[in-house]
Amino acid sequence: NKKFDVVLALFHVISYITDDQKLDKVLSNIKKHLKSKGVFIFDIWFSPAVLRQKPSIRTKRVIKDNLELLRIAEPYEDFEKNIVEVKYTYYLNDRN
Repeated sequence: NKKFDVVLALFHVISYITDDQKLDKVLSNIKKHLKSKGVFIFDIWFSPAVLRQKPSIRTKRVIKDNLELLRIAEPYEDFEKNIVEVKYTYYLNDRN
């Protein structure tokens, strides 16, 4: 039941809400928690830039001590819904 001067939603959080009814609920909840002169700060993906960069398969490898973690991110574009879904696959390897 608290109210705040600022609500932040960074790193494209709002872009992950792809359903209009869910977005309405999120925005209503934010409004409920903002003071009357409060500010909502957020960022979103710019679709033309995403399409120009072409989502691609990405990998990330982290090694700590004797463990190695490999993450593979495979994007799938749904042009009809104007979204990109990403499938993540993880491999954990004991380097011993």
